[in-house]
Amino acid sequence: MSAYYFQTLPRYRRKIDIETASTNSTIDPNSPGFTTKLTKPPALGLLNNKYRLHVIPNNNSGLSNQFTHRISYNTRNNAYYENGIFNKKYLKSWKKGCMEYDNIAYKVENEHDLQMVYLAREPDTDRSTEPGYIIWQFDYRSGNFLISSLNLRLKHSIFDDSVSIRWSISPLPTRTNPTPTFKPIDSDLLLTCTDDNQYKYQNDNTLKDVSSLIKGEYGFKLKVDLIGGDIEDAWQKTQLFRQKRTSGSDDLTDDNETFGFDVRVELIPDIVCDPLPEIIREKEEEVILFNDKETSDFIISLEINDSKENQIYYVHKKVLSLRSDYFRALLDSKMIESSNGSLILKDISAKTLEIILEFLYIDDITSELEFDDWIDLIYGASRFLIHALVQRCEKALKELVNEENVDDIEAIARGCGAEQLIRYFDMLLDVDDEVTTSSDEDKNKLNTEKKYTKTITNIGVTTSLRNIFRRKNKKSKKLLNLV
Repeated sequence: MSAYYFQTLPRYRRKIDIETASTNSTIDPNSPGFTTKLTKPPALGLLNNKYRLHVIPNNNSGLSNQFTHRISYNTRNNAYYENGIFNKKYLKSWKKGCMEYDNIAYKVENEHDLQMVYLAREPDTDRSTEPGYIIWQFDYRSGNFLISSLNLRLKHSIFDDSVSIRWSISPLPTRTNPTPTFKPIDSDLLLTCTDDNQYKYQNDNTLKDVSSLIKGEYGFKLKVDLIGGDIEDAWQKTQLFRQKRTSGSDDLTDDNETFGFDVRVELIPDIVCDPLPEIIREKEEEVILFNDKETSDFIISLEINDSKENQIYYVHKKVLSLRSDYFRALLDSKMIESSNGSLILKDISAKTLEIILEFLYIDDITSELEFDDWIDLIYGASRFLIHALVQRCEKALKELVNEENVDDIEAIARGCGAEQLIRYFDMLLDVDDEVTTSSDEDKNKLNTEKKYTKTITNIGVTTSLRNIFRRKNKKSKKLLNLV
């Protein structure tokens, strides 16, 4: 059996550090659930497999199950910020925010007539004309989030026709796509500074929507390549995130949101549990209860093995047809069973059927269920075409996945058409897929560790495994991580 990394869904508690809740913050300190305890929000993602990302509710969307995350880089003070909180640095230095980089340097121009700061290729070296690149990785798998939209501001400058800057994006590796490739981002979406449009460049802070390239993924890698230039000072002809220094002083603080690098992600849970349709009552005082013989207009009779008598359930056509596609089709078809006001069922346990019928009435599961109960329930929910109940089962079963049952639950999910759970299994990362570019020695170390370790860990936080694949390259200064 292959070894997998499994995601677990941490309970989201809306607690933030009161010191970071500036007036610019997207979190309202007066909102419900806010606490003044000095507790940071839970980490629901990872930047470059190393730094925690803090996903927050999107209070501006007006919709449930909507979350947001933002990372910005300020060239003036060479720091990253998170979620629009500008009075506290998220990471100090552009290098810390990169997963990989090669032949890139931070440049401060001190000439009186320029006073600019930017990232460019290494100056004053024999590599000043060679290509340079940076890769950032945003991974939301540990928080069980999918990307619903991605908007970017990636400002860059080109000052010669012989050079170019190319941006591209790639999803993270999965079982179904273990070796994803980078796709180019349309250059028309990105504002390029040239000698002719510097004023427009400095004042254009629009965000570009690139959601179509990455929607529905758990995360992405963003890459920029600086290329070309067989000319003097070629390194200076390609610049990233070029900004003016503040009043020519050494104070590189920024008091607005005109960041050259700004990544804004909107996210949704990978498994969403929709509510059941609301029952419309003819009268306000009308009470509709499960197993209420007096008001019931339909009977379900369950055949029980080794029993001469069937189990009887008193239900309501209104509830069944509104909240189950199976019962709606049955009642609309005028079949013999429905026309007689009754239906005989078999091949389902009384416990499972009672949970299903109760759920149709109260939109909740009140029983404490074990693993086998959830398996029976998802089969029943699929049989009776109760989409909302299938979702509840998907969420519960996902939390119960481990190395011993992963193949069985995946087969059940596919058999029941549980699309969200199927997508989760497709997105699982197979360790064997990820180490294909590593040495035989590393693979042997990994196999040994897999043999003696049975702990299921979150994606991106397995220190012992990740350390196996650390690589130091003096020339490229890049770190190869196990995703």
